[in-house]
Amino acid sequence: MDLGDRLVAIAESRAALVVAGVWGFAEATLFFVVPDVWLGFVALFAPRRALPAFGITLVGAVLGALVLYVLAPMLPGLPGYFDALPAISAEDIERTTSSLRADGPLAFVSSLFQGLPIKLHVHAAALLGLPLPGVLAMVVVNRLLRIGLVTVGIAVVGHVLRAPIRRHPAITLTLYGLGVIAVYIYFWFLR
Repeated sequence: MDLGDRLVAIAESRAALVVAGVWGFAEATLFFVVPDVWLGFVALFAPRRALPAFGITLVGAVLGALVLYVLAPMLPGLPGYFDALPAISAEDIERTTSSLRADGPLAFVSSLFQGLPIKLHVHAAALLGLPLPGVLAMVVVNRLLRIGLVTVGIAVVGHVLRAPIRRHPAITLTLYGLGVIAVYIYFWFLR
């Protein structure tokens, strides 16, 4: 089995779906790398598996948001932990809280591409006492618009460029990895 076949097998595996769900849960709670990284890999090498993987990621994100919402009032040190994560500052935490005070759950959508993690919204919503059903609904909307659109876009690329991707899996994986690194350099250090 060559590299291309191995990468396709990984992306099509049940384990890929498990990774997607765990990653969605982890990023909604304490992890600081978005599930787009894994979903993009799946979408490039197995475009038909991208939507199922995204669906599992969405389930993981909702479950993670539920856990965080319930635990947030019991963990007063959580903002300090968030502040220690890459690309999250005390100002981001305050901006998220202010946005939720002003806009309610709609802040989950209005801040989509501002680089404010979903965990900050869920944490602030729990402390502000916003109703859990509305918070979870907005987590779904946020993840559909933010991660879902990226996943579909990469799946389209994976489908359209299937032949070159299969012929040059190492180059594809390298370019994808460099793209992810570039995004994180911008997001973590230059934003």
